[in-house]
Amino acid sequence: MKILEKITNTLNHEISTQALIKLVLILLAIWLCLQTGKFWGWIITKAWSILSPFLIGFVIAYILKKPIAFGEKHHIKRGVMIAISYIAIFVFLTWLACSIVPMFLTRTSAFINSIINSVNYLMDKYAEMSRHASENTFLFEIVKDATSSLKSLSALVPEISNSIPKFLNNAIGTITSGIFSIIISIFMCIEWDKIRFNFFKLSRRISKVFYECMLSINDEVSDYIHSLIILMLIKFVEYMLVYVLIGHDDWLMMALLTSISLLIPYIGPTIVNCIGILTAIAIPDGRVFLLIILIVVLSQVDEYVIAPLVHSHNTSVTPLWALFSIFAFSGLFGIVGLVIAIPGYLALRVIYLKIRSFDPVEDVE
Repeated sequence: MKILEKITNTLNHEISTQALIKLVLILLAIWLCLQTGKFWGWIITKAWSILSPFLIGFVIAYILKKPIAFGEKHHIKRGVMIAISYIAIFVFLTWLACSIVPMFLTRTSAFINSIINSVNYLMDKYAEMSRHASENTFLFEIVKDATSSLKSLSALVPEISNSIPKFLNNAIGTITSGIFSIIISIFMCIEWDKIRFNFFKLSRRISKVFYECMLSINDEVSDYIHSLIILMLIKFVEYMLVYVLIGHDDWLMMALLTSISLLIPYIGPTIVNCIGILTAIAIPDGRVFLLIILIVVLSQVDEYVIAPLVHSHNTSVTPLWALFSIFAFSGLFGIVGLVIAIPGYLALRVIYLKIRSFDPVEDVE
């Protein structure tokens, strides 16, 4: 009864007519947004089609700001560094389009077939070693369905490669938008100092807390992206050497997949490592066991030696929060959410810490 009386007293003292009116207005606004969802969805779609080249251009300029600043510290003019950066990107994309993409298309069928053969090999070994294998029809049906799906996917690869020219012809709008994004990013790189100054000046006018949040978010996200690029390059070299050492036919593909998988921490590398082990089962002389040992050793070295050296202390993310962020952002934003999960978590963490330490009197002053 005392607890009930305490709750009643709290409600009587804390909930006023003004608070109830605010709550009703908030619920009304939510209800109106839900009822007019199609209209707002149309507006958001149109706004995204207009603003997306500018947002993509901003992201490109934001990623390139550190290499450009590095060149400027070594007495290389900004214009020269911008030209070097975009020439390097153009050369990389050209190499990717002319060599890596065709290799992926030609090797994908063989890659999928190696997975199918490895799965069938494991199931045959299971059937030989297990006494109850004949009774476990459910497992065999699952494997059969999975391998048939992989075979269907493998059969689609030649059709996909043949339809690329047609796809490129139909993707003129996307290509044009990409060109606009690159042009916009070049201008943003040139005027980056002015853009940064005006943005932080505006945020300072809004609020001191907002200004400090923007500064901290900029520092943490910038450090994270810079560290991530370095780790991806290290990972690519490491696993290229590993897969070449064991004689894997798709060593370049596996090294690229391992490097790119860092965009999705913990989950991405784990899936790619499993695929690498699965495709290496058919390699003779038991080299798959050497691969497993090397993956375990490299995982420990990367986690406890290389990553702490590359990442700053502020940008470190615990595995639990990383996984939670990945699932939360992917549920909200789909595939894009997988990529922005960790930067988004870092930004939200900064905002939370700033709000928790917020002093209204100090902000007014």
